[in-house]
Order: sequence, then C-alpha cells, then structure tokens
Amino acid sequence: MKIAILSGGRSPEHEISIITALDIYQKLDKAYFLYLTKNNELYYYKKPSIDKILKNKGKKITFKKHKVGNIRLDLIVMATHGKYAEDGHLSAILDFYEIPYLGSNMEASCLGMDKELTDLLLRHNNITTVNKKSYFKGDYIEIDNYPVIIKPARSGSSLGISVVKKEEDLGKALNLAYLYDEKIIVETYLPNAVEYAMALYKTEEIKFSKIEIVQSNHEFFDYNEKYKSRRKGKNHFYLDDINKVKELEEIGALIYKIFELEGIVRIDFLEQNGVLYVNEINTIPGSLSNHMFDNFENVINRLIKSKLYDIKKQIIKKESISEDILYLNSKNK
Repeated sequence: MKIAILSGGRSPEHEISIITALDIYQKLDKAYFLYLTKNNELYYYKKPSIDKILKNKGKKITFKKHKVGNIRLDLIVMATHGKYAEDGHLSAILDFYEIPYLGSNMEASCLGMDKELTDLLLRHNNITTVNKKSYFKGDYIEIDNYPVIIKPARSGSSLGISVVKKEEDLGKALNLAYLYDEKIIVETYLPNAVEYAMALYKTEEIKFSKIEIVQSNHEFFDYNEKYKSRRKGKNHFYLDDINKVKELEEIGALIYKIFELEGIVRIDFLEQNGVLYVNEINTIPGSLSNHMFDNFENVINRLIKSKLYDIKKQIIKKESISEDILYLNSKNK
C-alpha cells in the first residue's frame, strides 16, 4: 500500500500546510511526502524535515496519469490549505490525472472555501449563519452599523481579518483583506460570542471529535493564537454539555451531507444569547484538528482504510456517449 501526503502549494497558508503535513507524516507508517513549492514545483522527500523542505532538498517530480513521478500511489492524503490549494484546484488536478485522494472533491472544496457560497447554501437549508455581505475590490462599501468583521472571502487561518469599530478604520481593514483575496466579506460582529470548533469525518457513519471551546485573548481567534501559542502547549477546553453537543453534532452531520464533504472537516460555530451560528467550514483543517481526537492515529488510518475500500468497490461509470454518433455524423456529410 503506497500512501502519500501532499503539502504546500501557491497559497498564503503555504507554511501552515507544511506543519499539517509533517504532523500527519508522524502518524503514518512509510508514507511518501510530497511538497509543492510556492511556484507549484513538485518535490518528493524520503525523510522530510523543515530544513530539507525550505531548501528544496528533495527529488523533483511531476504528476502523471495514475502516478506521481514514477510512483503509482494508492492514495494521497490532502494536507494543503487556502486559496489555490484547498479550494478545489488540487482536487481537480488529482481527478484529472485519476490519482485517488483523501479529502473533499473540487465542488465541495470550492463551496467550503468561499464564505459567500457557504453562506448561501447554509441559508438555503435553513441553517443559521451570521449576517454578511460580499464585495469585490473597487465596489462602494457603505456600512450602517458598527462594529463589523472584515475578512477575505476565500482564505483561512484567520489571515486578513479585522474587527472594525468605526468608519475611519475601515480603509485599513479593507486593504489588509484585499491582500489575500479580491473578494471580501463584511460580517456582523457578535460581541462576547462563545466559539466552538468540531471536527468530523465519515467511514460507515459520521464520527465526531470532542467539541473545543475556543479560548481567545483577542476579539477573534487570530493567526498567532492558532499557530504560535497553541504549539507552545496552550491548554484546550472541551464542551461537556450533552444537549449542546448533540445539537452541534446534528448541525454538523447535516452540513457534511449537504456539502458532500469527505475526509476530516472542521466546522466552527458561534453562540450568542443562546443562538447558534455556523461561522465557517474548513475542508482541510490545520493538522487535521488532531488534538480534538483521543486517538488521531487510529482515526487517520481508519479513514485511509475506508477510502481504499471505497475505491476498490467503485463501479466504472460510462465516460462518454457512444462513438456511433460520430460515425453517423460522418456519413451524413
């Protein structure tokens, strides 16, 4: 069985992807390590390390039909984040080359990455979300009520996010958000809201992680808290209210089904005055949210085994209509 982990890519979350991939690599036995540079050059590392990756001390290879380089892989575990990586671009490439992967397909990845599209689909299914509106660079933006949150529409890891409390701070926040995407979201800010994070995946049935009560010293859970303080041993706190856990799990299972998600997904919620709001969907969460599972090694190996079984039992679908129509069309000319 040949399993690979795919990391990197042309994304603002490039470095976070490397951390995720190395975390997963430690949990898999004899996995191949694939790394896309910021120029989308593909490298293979037999024994990866941060130093080797940053200095491109690997073997340069390319995607081929059914193969990566000369290796025919059974499965690629997706560990990429952000725009151009997690948003369906890489899923589409792997589908094109008919290389199996663990993660959501192009359509689900695109929907999950774009906060506007996510919101539209959630609202269509009567799932409560925070009020928001999208704008493109150059659009006139008028805000009636402050404070608001300004964020890139298609980005993650809390990059480019600002809480804006007065009009004179709006320009700076917009400039920051537009660094990461040409489309931005203006969202109602919910002061003193409690944030929950829940990871889930599906094999025979949907399984849930513990639900984390996100602790933040700022107005929102920012990049530094997610990826710096946490890796220095910050404590995690988990929800033990059985009824609320059940409610969150029901919403999460519905979202997983509606978006046709695959692999480990994290859904972030906000609660204010007893009302639950779905905040974001993360189709490839940082480090696959491994800290939220009691035995992540078992989870990832169970997922791989299930995905390989699904691949074997897939029925080959008809790729195109009959060639007869081509001959018929030729004779009519």
